Amino acid sequence: MHTQQILNVLSEAVDGFSVAQLEQQMNLSRGQIEKVLKLLSMEFPAPITKQGSKWYLTPFPYQTDTEKMDKITQIRRQEQAQMLEYMQNKQCLMTFLAIELDDPDPKSCDKYWQYRTAIYGRTSNNRFS
Repeated sequence: MHTQQILNVLSEAVDGFSVAQLEQQMNLSRGQIEKVLKLLSMEFPAPITKQGSKWYLTPFPYQTDTEKMDKITQIRRQEQAQMLEYMQNKQCLMTFLAIELDDPDPKSCDKYWQYRTAIYGRTSNNRFS
């Protein structure tokens, strides 16, 4: 990400920078800049603050929390694996979801599965296969 780049530019600002001024100083799109500013402003303590339409550095240094980033990446990969398992699942999708959500008494939906098989003529959950 462009976090450090934006922090470096803000450190040179005498009276803060608006997003438009940051765009002029950097080779980044408005969307990229706004995304980084939002991320930084949500940190605690925040290394930047917004006053009016301008962004300023605060006295709090920013340090990338790699442990947090690794944990979020791991969670996302687990979620992707669960979605793939759901798509390749051969059982009733509602039963699969109930089990994934720790339902103490997941019910089978045989009638739905029979209906689905009759409509699609196959047992695959992938409508495009």
